[in-house]
Amino acid sequence: MTRVPTARSSSLPHQEAVFRLSFKGQICVKDHVARSPQSIVTYRDLANDPLPHIQEATVAAMFIPPAARNAEQVLATALQEKLIAELAASDTLVIGAPMYNFNIPSTLKAWIDHVVVFGRTIGQGLFNDTRVIIASARGGAYGPVTPREGYDYQERYLRAVLGLIGLDDITFAHAEMRAAADGDPGLAQFASFATDSLSAAQATIQAEANRPRGLPTPGALS
Repeated sequence: MTRVPTARSSSLPHQEAVFRLSFKGQICVKDHVARSPQSIVTYRDLANDPLPHIQEATVAAMFIPPAARNAEQVLATALQEKLIAELAASDTLVIGAPMYNFNIPSTLKAWIDHVVVFGRTIGQGLFNDTRVIIASARGGAYGPVTPREGYDYQERYLRAVLGLIGLDDITFAHAEMRAAADGDPGLAQFASFATDSLSAAQATIQAEANRPRGLPTPGALS
């Protein structure tokens, strides 16, 4: 059975690009379900229904093996264990993650803090066969050879932190220069770049959705 958890971490900024990429991702998920009716999709809207950030009680309990936790500790880690179980049961993880201040929204960071846990999920092989598709909208351009390439802590961080728990089959679909698409007069010269970037990101999502399981992402072996 295929399980496809999806997470939308924000609705702002650059709503138009986030919506189009999220919509494209939803279409691909629906196409996948049509091809595999037994699939299960779990959707989390982290923007409108945010997860709580890690609390002191959770920190005190989450490093204790689940079988050794007392009733109070089980309660403190109940949500965390539910999120870990969702991810462990999945074949594909789809994340909508715009760039905020060169990084990710705190809503997505809260989810990450729940599922990336030393002694529980790191190095445990729970998610090794899960592939990840990340749809990203950015106000500027942060790709290779751009002036702001060094400010891209978003992709760098996500690859590093998800890699800790064995999620290393990751495809990013970046829609860049959304400020130009949103009408910033100082970036008008980049409007066509913004349009092309969004189209390329949508095509990346479609191609990844059609990639058979077990095949590497194009370029992953280069």
